[in-house]
Amino acid sequence: MNMDPKFAVINRRHVLKSFSYTALFNTAIALFLTFLEFGGGFVKTFIITQCIGMSICACILLVNFLFKSAKPFIQIAAIFIAMIIGSVIGTLLGTVAAGIGTSIFFQEYSLFQMIILGLVFGTIISYFIFSRELVKKRPWKATCGFSRPRLNLTFCLTHSPTS
Repeated sequence: MNMDPKFAVINRRHVLKSFSYTALFNTAIALFLTFLEFGGGFVKTFIITQCIGMSICACILLVNFLFKSAKPFIQIAAIFIAMIIGSVIGTLLGTVAAGIGTSIFFQEYSLFQMIILGLVFGTIISYFIFSRELVKKRPWKATCGFSRPRLNLTFCLTHSPTS
């Protein structure tokens, strides 16, 4: 099967890593929100945060696949829209999975609140995952002469490994 080069290559390992990191962050988010007494206790908050986070992650992976060769602004806009869609889908799935009726849930929390929470936490998680991938792909040895990244990048930019 010949894939068009404008699409990103997403393999099983990449997807599993993304979902694993997302599950870990979602657990931390559930603990944080429970600590702030937001939600109906840890179990319900955990289920809803997992559903929202996994939905956002799936939407972002789809966007990365479809818009890999798009201009950066288009990619950022598409990821932003994917986070909103993922927040809405995840909230609806989460209320069903937690055994809460959507009408009961939305009497206490607004959809706008859930979208804002999804955007805030989704941005943090996405930044972590994308940054990690960029650092991993960056040819540190070739650009700086070091075998691993250093904290002092100004040293790397001002001193060549041959001088």
